[in-house]
Amino acid sequence: IMQATVAPSNPFVQGRNAAIVEVAAFEAVNTIIGDYKPYLGTLTARPGASPDAAAIVAAHDTLLALYPANAFQIDTSEAASLAAIPDGQSKTDGIAVGAAAAIAILTHRANDGQMRLLITRQAPTLGTGVPHRLHL
Repeated sequence: IMQATVAPSNPFVQGRNAAIVEVAAFEAVNTIIGDYKPYLGTLTARPGASPDAAAIVAAHDTLLALYPANAFQIDTSEAASLAAIPDGQSKTDGIAVGAAAAIAILTHRANDGQMRLLITRQAPTLGTGVPHRLHL
């Protein structure tokens, strides 16, 4: 979804954001399937919840939070992806898990210091420091 809906940006920001999207989708699916050690391990799922719906919604919600200007493309992609899953309790439960995973990961990363790290680099001829923001 990210590749199809989000314009390229600073590679550090894009890498961080891609990791957030992937971890949210992983956490959502793993909450349902349970094959791997969870990243946070704070979520629960009803039996039979759709892992596909969970992954779609986790990706959608994190992308929307990180790239609100791309809401139309993100929403359109989510709608098309969810339309392929039959309506029912499984889909509804998967959507709930995906939404919870997105909130959990975004909350966990909210105060990670991204965009706040400021370093100083020497200017080549002036000998004064020029602030440069690193997006980590």
